[in-house]
Amino acid sequence: MKKPKIQPTLKEEKKHARVSPSGIKNLVICPSMIGEPRDPNVPNAADEGTMMHEAFETGFLMNLNPEQASAVQSVIDYCKPFIDIAKREHVHREITLEILDGATFGTADLLVWHPNTQDLHVFDAKFGRNPVEDAETNKQGWCYAEGAWRKYPLAEHVTVHFIQPRCDEFSTHTFTPKDRQKIQTFIKMAIAKVNVPENERERNFDPHVCFYCGNLGTCPAPRQFGYGIAKQYEPDKVGNVKFDFPRDPATIMDGKQAGRAMVIADIMKKWSYAVADQVKQLAMGGTEIDGFALSERRGSTSLRTGAIGTILEKILTKKEFKKLKASPELFLEHADIKLDTVLDVAVAKIEDLDERTKTKAALLNELEKNGLVEHGQESYYLRKKR
Repeated sequence: MKKPKIQPTLKEEKKHARVSPSGIKNLVICPSMIGEPRDPNVPNAADEGTMMHEAFETGFLMNLNPEQASAVQSVIDYCKPFIDIAKREHVHREITLEILDGATFGTADLLVWHPNTQDLHVFDAKFGRNPVEDAETNKQGWCYAEGAWRKYPLAEHVTVHFIQPRCDEFSTHTFTPKDRQKIQTFIKMAIAKVNVPENERERNFDPHVCFYCGNLGTCPAPRQFGYGIAKQYEPDKVGNVKFDFPRDPATIMDGKQAGRAMVIADIMKKWSYAVADQVKQLAMGGTEIDGFALSERRGSTSLRTGAIGTILEKILTKKEFKKLKASPELFLEHADIKLDTVLDVAVAKIEDLDERTKTKAALLNELEKNGLVEHGQESYYLRKKR
């Protein structure tokens, strides 16, 4: 089988519109939001996503690991029935869609036109591990639908598909021409909010938007939010004097200002810990926390101390563990280290990963059966839902 040629479409740096489909929802909340800058030499999830989108575009999966290849293949399988019944000239991969007569633009992974039924399908593969908003209300999908209509004005229906293999979710919604006015009004509003002088642009605090914003360290909106919380949480420490909170921590040079900034930072840290503890207690009491799930963390395991050398020797001389050539001393001398770490050392000489994992689990099970393992107390924490 010949290795297909990989076109440079995704290897080249993509240009993004100021009001892009993927960012339009956040820009309506805060028109001053900008993408968070990052070091191009440090890999991140976006790099993996680009690689997987390229594999979807070309069908060449050999550069992916098995999990990545499986995710991309599921997207290919999902799209195949729509492609198979379309003419070649009506199948567009990595297509740039102009939106509102070119006022902005976005790139769709796949666009398929079925002229016989006047149906248009837009596909967006999401290889992240967090589910996206439903296609019916997803503003990125709205933008793609509008751009698709501009490409094929005769379409009676535009169906937007968000394919999320790592979340095992597939979200679709079919838009009709009656939806276009609502979609166009929203996009025009977003563009109008952004197209004002930078010094007059709205700056609004929203935790989900601010977290990903490149202005986070210098923007007054989260700064004032933090100062307001601190003033209410510990008013005696903050005092009544209005504090000129630094726009950027790197600009703190004055000793007095630095001391005041540390007071605010310390209070905010206490406040955040108090919030996390309160929300965890609510979750443990049965309250459903929007966007978060309560998870259990098992206590750390350790080896029981005492006269256990004889039992250990008996276990390690069993046929399935003899190959480890591990002595009881390995465990006894490192009883103060996490048992999991000691087990890793014990099975380290086994080259095959599957065999190493199974042997480690079997050895732990044998130690537990003989009463040699102590489990620490379980704890609970909140994790963000994927």
